[in-house]
Amino acid sequence: MDLGSASLAYRGEKGSDYFKNKNIDERTYQLKTNDKPQWIESLEIETVGGETFVHVRGSSSPSPEDWGRQRCQFVFAGAPDTTDARAGGLIAHYDFDPMHVELQANYNLGLLVVATFVNFRQPGPLSDRFTREFFYRS
Repeated sequence: MDLGSASLAYRGEKGSDYFKNKNIDERTYQLKTNDKPQWIESLEIETVGGETFVHVRGSSSPSPEDWGRQRCQFVFAGAPDTTDARAGGLIAHYDFDPMHVELQANYNLGLLVVATFVNFRQPGPLSDRFTREFFYRS
């Protein structure tokens, strides 16, 4: 699937079902709400056999073009009164030669809010940074 040409419509699911484990391959393609280059171009969230994975594609340098597929280290419930731990948010870590990135995402009001905390390993012209971007489901 070409993420750039994916449907702009959000096929809404309730937040409590968003990362829900259904013991089948389940993929969601997330597209940005802002067309301008930022840190992340698109991402894919996938739940397979009880594990949640995220695959990120970068938008502009120094963000890598393809971050690869990473298992989420933490997946959080969307409400305190649920036993479904695959509902509201996730955390994944990416290690690249020049930087470490912690990616945090949460589902809110039909959007996936994605924050990254970027730490560059060596002193240089780039400063550590925080980014926040908004995505909708294709």
